[in-house]
Amino acid sequence: MTGSSRHEKSCAAPGATTRHASSRLTRIAASLAVAALAASALNVSTAMAKNQWADYHWSLPANETQLVIEVNDCQEEPVPELNYWHPVDSFSGPNDDWDWEIGLAGGAITIMNGSCPANIGAFSDPIGAANSGAFDTRAAEFVDTPTVNSFNGSFGNSGWVGLAIVALPSNDSHIFYGETYLNDYYPANSTTYNQPLRMRKVQCQEIGHTFGLDHVKKDTSCMYSSRAFIGSVYTPSPHDGDVVNSITHDDGAPPPTPEEDGGGDGGGPCAKNPNHWKCQAQGPVFRGKATWAERYDSQDEMFEAADVVVSATVLNGSMFDRVVGAPGRGLPVSQAVLQIREVFKGKANGVVRIEHTRGLGLEIEDDPGYVNGDDYLLFLRQLGAKTYRVVNPQGRIAQ
Repeated sequence: MTGSSRHEKSCAAPGATTRHASSRLTRIAASLAVAALAASALNVSTAMAKNQWADYHWSLPANETQLVIEVNDCQEEPVPELNYWHPVDSFSGPNDDWDWEIGLAGGAITIMNGSCPANIGAFSDPIGAANSGAFDTRAAEFVDTPTVNSFNGSFGNSGWVGLAIVALPSNDSHIFYGETYLNDYYPANSTTYNQPLRMRKVQCQEIGHTFGLDHVKKDTSCMYSSRAFIGSVYTPSPHDGDVVNSITHDDGAPPPTPEEDGGGDGGGPCAKNPNHWKCQAQGPVFRGKATWAERYDSQDEMFEAADVVVSATVLNGSMFDRVVGAPGRGLPVSQAVLQIREVFKGKANGVVRIEHTRGLGLEIEDDPGYVNGDDYLLFLRQLGAKTYRVVNPQGRIAQ
């Protein structure tokens, strides 16, 4: 996925760099080498067997061998010049592909195409205008009905073209609700994404995440996602179906809701399950996975694409949350505040703000929060005066 947006027209060819950039990269080569070694060790030690996303999974109903998940079409046809949008490619096609592969492997999950619920209209913002907590409200709405709602919209130059979010109880790993998003901003600004099968691949991957899957390492499935290439396969593989079936299992019925608690008899469900999030008056936690819009074949190319390359120390890891994107729509964005230590490209000094998608309990696990005192080498794209975001998650290297 190189050169995928209008901001990438100046990117060098894969592996190429200018003499000027090369001289500057020499100054940070040691940092890159150390970071690369650390990343390699991390990949070896934490790679999840069978490409499961952490230990997240759906639970079969008690004494049942199959779970029906309603995947609802909340997507809206965007402006006509966006060729990527098609009712089959954008929604029902990926659902049918997943239902086919999971069914062949044993059918622990059945996907039922559905229309957007009537009550979702009040929550048309994917996570809520002005961080209203609409995602939390929707998660509670569907807590007893296995559901994935699929949205699209122009969420701005956010860095991601597709996003999946799952809701889990605060002390548990069982998915009980999911949402997917396609970001119309990138098809509107890039021929790379204004293609039906390309965006069908993205939607297929986001749906796969809501079933508990992580990326695969080879271009054999829509779950493939690498640093430099979105992948050519737009359907799930038999392996993906096998994994979904292996991780979806009967963990027993969840405890009843607090309203069903017998009260003072000492034997109610909250007395038996005090750590259940319903009994603790705690909302669920949200975990996200993104398909990133900008990807690069080399660190040299990433250097060329960045407006600014700096080393910096985190002063405040989560200054505040706000919403970006089209008016009335958007996702929460946290701003980390950092002190620049050294500049390797561009003009920057003093304190800067780095934006990334998170908030309302949401964590994008491949772009985690910034921790006070941490040091980073950052490849940044400028959003405004002293406000930036990393060119993609690989553009943030711990030092």
